[in-house]
Amino acid sequence: MKDARLVSWRGNQRLAALSMAVAALLVAGPVAAQVHRTELLSQTAHGFSAEGRSEAPAVNVDGLAAAYSSTAIDLISPPLQSNLNQMYARDLTLVTSELVSKPLVGRAGNHPSQDSGFAPGISGDGRFVVFSSSATNLVSEDTEGRENVFAYDRQEGVVHLISRGLDGPANGASNFPKISGDSRFIVFQSIASNLTDDESNGLSNIFVFDRLEEVMTRINAPDGAPPNGNSITPNISADGRIVAFASRATNLVSQSTTGTVEQIYCTDWQSQSTELISVSSGGTPGNAISFLPALNSDGNQIAFKSEAFNLVNNDTNGVPDVFVRDRTDGITQRVSVDSFGNQANGLSGGPGISGDGRFVAFPSFASNLVPDDGNGFSDVYVYDRSPPNREQGILLRVSVSMDGGEPNQGVSDFPVTISTDGRWIGFASAASNLVPNDLNNDLDAFLGCNPFDAFDCASGTPIPTATPTETPGMAPCVGDCNGNGTVTVDDLVRMVNIALELAPLCPEDANFGCLAGDANCDCSITVDEIVRAVQNALQGCVDFGGCTLGAHEMLCCEGPPPNTPTITPTPPVTPTATTVP
Repeated sequence: MKDARLVSWRGNQRLAALSMAVAALLVAGPVAAQVHRTELLSQTAHGFSAEGRSEAPAVNVDGLAAAYSSTAIDLISPPLQSNLNQMYARDLTLVTSELVSKPLVGRAGNHPSQDSGFAPGISGDGRFVVFSSSATNLVSEDTEGRENVFAYDRQEGVVHLISRGLDGPANGASNFPKISGDSRFIVFQSIASNLTDDESNGLSNIFVFDRLEEVMTRINAPDGAPPNGNSITPNISADGRIVAFASRATNLVSQSTTGTVEQIYCTDWQSQSTELISVSSGGTPGNAISFLPALNSDGNQIAFKSEAFNLVNNDTNGVPDVFVRDRTDGITQRVSVDSFGNQANGLSGGPGISGDGRFVAFPSFASNLVPDDGNGFSDVYVYDRSPPNREQGILLRVSVSMDGGEPNQGVSDFPVTISTDGRWIGFASAASNLVPNDLNNDLDAFLGCNPFDAFDCASGTPIPTATPTETPGMAPCVGDCNGNGTVTVDDLVRMVNIALELAPLCPEDANFGCLAGDANCDCSITVDEIVRAVQNALQGCVDFGGCTLGAHEMLCCEGPPPNTPTITPTPPVTPTATTVP
């Protein structure tokens, strides 16, 4: 069998150039046709950005209701007299927000609410908002100025104290609340010792309050003993059964942990069974801090931020990453990577995960996750863990300017959120070019529509045109190395390797080659042919080669020696787009 006549490209620079070309077309190609939709939540009645700092919002099941904190005084009318941090809620169908941290007497809370910068919690239907506050005028009980957890019923217009002890309000700070989708269960962290009759450990613990039964439960060790380490940053599944949190406790599971760094755990709190989440697929606990878990609807997929570098192979970037633990399959996956699996060159922040576990949103300071990221600021991204017809996930940027370009400022490094249906992503940004009339030069609360084609902020997904495998007299789809009617990432990678002389063009033993990638039938693969293959990967097979596989194999693999007259290739077929408008 004769060697194919391949191009003589070599070197890492050329490999990088080819890889970036493929990445740019594969990732940026569909985005170019998308209409990016970003909504400013923290806006005045006139549609301008509010004068104050607003933090990342919590979003409900479909993203049509959100809650956020802000120091702005002009979100409601007439304006407030103080720039204390207050809680707000907004329905996306309305222009203005509603004050949530409402006192019994007066216009707003007399001390800050949700002052941590973290998002509050909101129920699936958007009716209930949970938040922490040190205000003493929200309820009739004497909270003594301590930070407590409250729930606001937007339908009834009433604030309820949640961190209520056996003998009155909590005797220690309580914060970081989240609420289940059905609004029955509220989880939070607290150093209070009077919330239950459990033995006190003097540490931060995780509590779950059942609003229906009015019962408070502390997350304990399996034997009922108190955790022997601080537990923080809890979250809860939509049905309220699974609670995830970070802890230094060493007595929550049988696996050995050092107790010197936080690990992620999840507890079926009704049965008090606990599982270690921040582990590698082989079960090894993380070797550095992990925190800020987010759960999908049933709690089987848990996303979290971690500084550990032993959770996946080849984690050598030395910065925090975002991971997802699949509890059913026992697999840990890093998702703060680009669309080819390359690791980030900057730290990534706390994630949000959609109800089905498919989409994970997170902020990142990395500059190499998407092509043409040159703004030097942090951005918000969303990772599709299971895109159609592709094994490797795809990453897109959410925080983009009005014209689809780069933001002129960065996003907050606090965790982002995502609606249960995956459509809306909540974040805070200081950029002034995401929406019109953003003139406050401060962080604002935004909802960004998921840029993937599954959602209404994007153009229609191209419908692949099914192409049968080789039939007599028919040229193959450019890049369809396996002849299965589609062009995959593996096909593109194979073409790049052939172009760099790292793999042969012709089939040899276990190697299948890629004659279909040589569209011009000149026994080589060029950048132009890789570009044509990428377009077929994006649009379905609409571009075909210049000769049949049989003629191609005779020409390049088994044909006559050089200088022998060869078959004249037929002209390429003109591509015909078959996309949905």
